[in-house]
Amino acid sequence: AELRQYEFVFASGAGSWGTVLYVRPDGSFSGTFSDTTWEEYGGSTRAVLLCSEFTGQFTEPVRVNDYTYSVRIASIDYERAVGEEAFADGFHYYYTEPRGLEDTEELLIYLPGAPLGELPQEFRGWVGYYENTRDKLPFYALNNEAHQQGFESYDWVERVRTDVEYETKILEDTSLSQGELNELSAQMFDLWDIQLNEVWAVLRQTLPQADMEALTAEELEWI
Repeated sequence: AELRQYEFVFASGAGSWGTVLYVRPDGSFSGTFSDTTWEEYGGSTRAVLLCSEFTGQFTEPVRVNDYTYSVRIASIDYERAVGEEAFADGFHYYYTEPRGLEDTEELLIYLPGAPLGELPQEFRGWVGYYENTRDKLPFYALNNEAHQQGFESYDWVERVRTDVEYETKILEDTSLSQGELNELSAQMFDLWDIQLNEVWAVLRQTLPQADMEALTAEELEWI
């Protein structure tokens, strides 16, 4: 349950690919993977989008030590079958397994405060601490032990809250002229539409199912 407000990211800082994973309080998880490459087509090139949307269930966590828990993947399902292809809008979509979860036999959960010196160096490289620049891990992290692939966590809820507060302050700026305010309002309409979708995604991830169903009913009535 402590992990529900975080998004876990496995990505290359130099590449265009990444896997994002979310964990719910009941141990179920969901996520996406995306990458882009290119292929020859009709005498030119076109983008190949490697992608995946998945859901699954972790086993009950087992405590390994004071700062580590272990889970296994009990099940994982894909929205589109692995190996399936599609062609649309000039793109070649290829559905694949998400990077970072390949061959997962054991997924380790490291708690904030875990001593970095005791964590595998290859894992630390993925989350930004290949060198011991500090004593303790400052965030939750996941480690696919089969390949020492590290997922770094970000407080998704806090990020959305900060974005909402920032955009609210902009609208309250009394120094703007009416013309500037009109132009800004048009821009903010689009931004708030995106932001509301972000807020809704956070609520769907963090609220118990019964509460989310009640909120959805209220939302539909309001609309």
